[in-house]
Amino acid sequence: MSLKEFEEKADQAVMELKKEKAREAIIVHHDDADGLCSAAITKKALEREGIRVKTFCLEKIYTEVVEDLHSRAGQVIFYVDIGSSHADLISEYNKSRNLTIILDHHDPKPSRDPRVLDLNLENFGFKGETDFAGATCCYLFAKRLNKDNVDLSYLALVGSRELPKGFLS
Repeated sequence: MSLKEFEEKADQAVMELKKEKAREAIIVHHDDADGLCSAAITKKALEREGIRVKTFCLEKIYTEVVEDLHSRAGQVIFYVDIGSSHADLISEYNKSRNLTIILDHHDPKPSRDPRVLDLNLENFGFKGETDFAGATCCYLFAKRLNKDNVDLSYLALVGSRELPKGFLS
């Protein structure tokens, strides 16, 4: 697995997103610096595509929130810096109703729903504890969505500061 394979999967997710012709998206994000930076990157990238965004900041994934969010069909939902560890739960409630994209660095569980796309870099051979943060994953996705999103790199750096060795590793 490699960064190239991540980019290919991200390109597929971008194609799915564009196919949806979404005018609105929901971003669920973690409540720490990485989560805030992840949400900021994703929100700005989506807004540049003409998509209105609602954000929800959570300390952790709550079953009731997932159930409520996924009870309606035809939505686009992003989980950033949160969600990979609950991809199985998200899949259970999504039931292929919504395009759901997870951009995270926490230990992933497999998605059982083809419409729940987990782009966690751990699935591509990297380590979420030391190699990248959620904001890194969001930034890499944003660049695949539109090359002009390169200007959001500073947010990925701020969000990645939580890594144990910072930028030394």
